Amino acid sequence: MSRRRTRVLSFLAASAFLTSLAAAPAAAAPPGAQAAGTSVGGACLSVASSEVQRGLRQIGPPLGRNDLHWVLRAKSNDRTPWCPPLMWAAFDTSGGTGSSPVAVLLFRPGKYLGSAWKPTGFVSVTGSTPISVTITYKWLNPGDANANPTGGPVSSTYVGLWDSFFRFGELRPPGK
Repeated sequence: MSRRRTRVLSFLAASAFLTSLAAAPAAAAPPGAQAAGTSVGGACLSVASSEVQRGLRQIGPPLGRNDLHWVLRAKSNDRTPWCPPLMWAAFDTSGGTGSSPVAVLLFRPGKYLGSAWKPTGFVSVTGSTPISVTITYKWLNPGDANANPTGGPVSSTYVGLWDSFFRFGELRPPGK
């Protein structure tokens, strides 16, 4: 990694950490209620929250098909009151296979920030810290079996900073 990139990443990490120290604790919603924000029932990030639902509406159904929906694969598991400045949730396509689209959505406490990348197959969250999430991408090369991609892997690290996030690293090649 270049010195400049290391300095920028260090600055963003330090800024996000300092921001998290100054942030107010997240308030939990009453049991059974859909909370405004991201927190429900003591979880910093709940699929039942209004912001997660807003994010899913914003990306639309998998493959643009109304007969498909997103199914939670994994998410940040932090508990209130000390929620990290960057949280994530990965969603699979209902009834999908390994090559079906996966969506990774990014959040800060109380707010949907956006999709890490367009929903695509062979995506996995391979690491996370309170201020970052690392996503690994693979793809099919000519002659590959659908369940065994040989393209990649490449990884991108997304770093949260206030109401936005920044990506460092590689993405899969266009059209793959």
